[in-house]
Amino acid sequence: MRNISDCAFILVNYNTGKYLFDLLDFLSSSSLPFTYRVIVVDNNSTDGSVERLIERGGVQLIRNSDNLGYAKAVNMGIDAGKNECKYLCVLNTDLELDERTLRSLWSFMEANPAAQICSPVIYSSNGKVQGFFFKLSPLLLHMDFIKTIYSSLMKGVIARLKRPIDVDGVAGTFLFFRSKLVKPGERFFDEDYFFYFEDADLALRLKKAGIRTYIVPDSRVVHFGSPTDVEFHWRLFYRNKYLFLEKNYGHVHSGLAQTMDRWKARSKFLKYALLKHVYPSKRMFAKFGHYKDMAARLEEIKVGFSPGGK
Repeated sequence: MRNISDCAFILVNYNTGKYLFDLLDFLSSSSLPFTYRVIVVDNNSTDGSVERLIERGGVQLIRNSDNLGYAKAVNMGIDAGKNECKYLCVLNTDLELDERTLRSLWSFMEANPAAQICSPVIYSSNGKVQGFFFKLSPLLLHMDFIKTIYSSLMKGVIARLKRPIDVDGVAGTFLFFRSKLVKPGERFFDEDYFFYFEDADLALRLKKAGIRTYIVPDSRVVHFGSPTDVEFHWRLFYRNKYLFLEKNYGHVHSGLAQTMDRWKARSKFLKYALLKHVYPSKRMFAKFGHYKDMAARLEEIKVGFSPGGK
């Protein structure tokens, strides 16, 4: 007999035991108006969290023998829960939740059958709204100052929300959606993205399909942000930025974005090459080294690469 639940919480773990068990403790001690199960997909963690999960029990653990990336791991969790649950909730491990948030999201979806996917308002630990929402326009990926202005205005709007609003899409930090949104035989996240831009790609596909994404104002989570390998992550960010543009807007946009990013990195490199002589300090030399490396690394990323390539 199948174990049917109202909702499956899907968590991807890669050495985030510090946050993961706080989240599991919260869920296990909560009184929610729906039944749920927890699916943890582990990407070959080495921090002892897998052993603790096995000892703890109470979750469905999917173990990978390698770090398969966020998109592929989430898809594995979705496959494990989509036929058993009415709703799926994909969330990062480094979040602080409360019962009101989960009750609000559940109530919103139950009261609005046409709504397919929603998100709470996501805050940083300093109490400010994060930029967790998307405006899906290649212009904003080319023009940083326009993106900054738009993001600042939207954060103010969201902070004062009184009723749900629909947006182009939201980050994969927290997604609450109906399992029927996952079509048979399709991958929810595009697995060509190891990490970064898989959520923007999903949002654009949903928008093109006429599916609205809602932000529910009387729900909130705090997103702490896990420590990362900075160099690896910024290289991956830019690689996937160009892949996203190539897939969805064409070679001209991806090529333009890379040209502009190269120009900005070179400009910063030249700026700090001068400043480190005028104001010799550890900070100036660090900035110089960073942008020198960035300029070289951006040259290595090829526009027109094959999807799935590294």
